[in-house]
Amino acid sequence: MRRLLIVEDDSIYAALLARTMRARGYRVEVAEELADAFTKARTFLPEQVILDLNLKGENGIELIPEILENNRGARIIMLTSYGNLRAAARAVRLGAADVLAKPLTVEEIEYALNGPGSADTPNAVLGMGPDVARDTHIAEFYEKNDRNVSKTARVLDMHRRTLQRLLKKSKIIEPDKSKGVPNTGFGRARRLARFWSSVIQSNRPSD
Repeated sequence: MRRLLIVEDDSIYAALLARTMRARGYRVEVAEELADAFTKARTFLPEQVILDLNLKGENGIELIPEILENNRGARIIMLTSYGNLRAAARAVRLGAADVLAKPLTVEEIEYALNGPGSADTPNAVLGMGPDVARDTHIAEFYEKNDRNVSKTARVLDMHRRTLQRLLKKSKIIEPDKSKGVPNTGFGRARRLARFWSSVIQSNRPSD
């Protein structure tokens, strides 16, 4: 039975996820605070970890070295709403296997936990890496806010120029060379979102 540690400060979400994963054959422990998570990383020795980035104001990334020190083969999946892109990249550098942007289904989390090619998930797919998660999340909020850069920047709590650079870099805004003005299509990010959605759907087991 695989040992799974869920580190999540939303107690209702954590309890629901834990119950679901137990029903799927995991041995589950839950930690809602960083101090408790450190203890369980040393005593429970999880093989798989679902780790929220923001834990009641504390940084979940701090837990990654502790987990890997106690179990070098542990697979860590970082969950985050859109926030600090540098933090997401740092999590991967420290050893997180993937960074997934909320909201997520249990199936998507389990695919990421087991990883591509896992014996437990023959049809596993790659989860979203930090760049894909970022682009998809920005595209989602950009669309929800009527493709308005200023409005989207306020919602994401970002500087307008920073967001605009990200939009252009990820080709969410693509230059319209014929007119010399930005083309506010979704470009790469929208294609990525559609691609990942179709791959996940095609790899889910049928009822």
